[in-house]
Amino acid sequence: MYVWWQRQAESGPPIAIYHDWEPSSELPIQLHPENPHYFLWRGRPTVLVASTEHYGAVLNADFDYRRHLDELKAKGLNYTRLFSGVYCEPWGEPFNTLNPPKGRYLNPWARSDTPGYTDGGNKFDLNRWDATYFSRLRDFLSEADKRGVVAEITLFCNWYNDGQWRLSPLHSDNNINNVGRLDFKVVNTLRDGDVLKHQEAMVRRIVAEVNGFDNVSFEICNEPGADGDWMDHMSQLVYEVESSLLVLLPSRESGRGRRDYRRQSLGRRRCAGRIVYRQLLR
Repeated sequence: MYVWWQRQAESGPPIAIYHDWEPSSELPIQLHPENPHYFLWRGRPTVLVASTEHYGAVLNADFDYRRHLDELKAKGLNYTRLFSGVYCEPWGEPFNTLNPPKGRYLNPWARSDTPGYTDGGNKFDLNRWDATYFSRLRDFLSEADKRGVVAEITLFCNWYNDGQWRLSPLHSDNNINNVGRLDFKVVNTLRDGDVLKHQEAMVRRIVAEVNGFDNVSFEICNEPGADGDWMDHMSQLVYEVESSLLVLLPSRESGRGRRDYRRQSLGRRRCAGRIVYRQLLR
């Protein structure tokens, strides 16, 4: 068992996040320090080549991502992209993985006992995380790692119309927390403190959950449209979270019967090179 301790405010205790897999000893994929036209991954210059259309690989519970990753490897591709789950789409089933069948939509937040989610099933509780979602996210990254595939995690997406915004767990119709009574055009801004609070919490949780993987990069928001200050705020938040992480690793040197641990500042080592990018404003 491996334990991540995420530092909180000065006066608060750290939060423990438990994993049953060993974090990679490699630095995360990053820009090559001598030639930024290439990436540096696992000690080698790397070019990423992708077919990235299955953005709903994790949020769509029915999607067979192992088959998808097998196909990438078989075709010599090494890059894929997935959306966090805060955004899904109302069209294109079954070929659009961002439109899962009713009742098969996963995202970071757990379902409540209250019926009424716009696309079927119960509403979401923004104060509780969905363990099934995070287990699936970690397994996806682990399977990608086995096949030499880098995954870009797109944390947010631009909202194109009110219909798409009304499918989000952050919309007031879809959660029991009375959060998200605002126009879709101002969701990805710093204007609404309630929505922002839950966006920040989601970023913290996802970044902490995947910190042990070296095959991960982050995109703040898909396609232009989000507020620039908001994107900068989220980029800084990713850096701060990774800087705050410590991991307790079982000691390989200990020959004693009890379980010893060595503390390693994994986050500070990783955040120096982790790729986090945002869209340029047009």
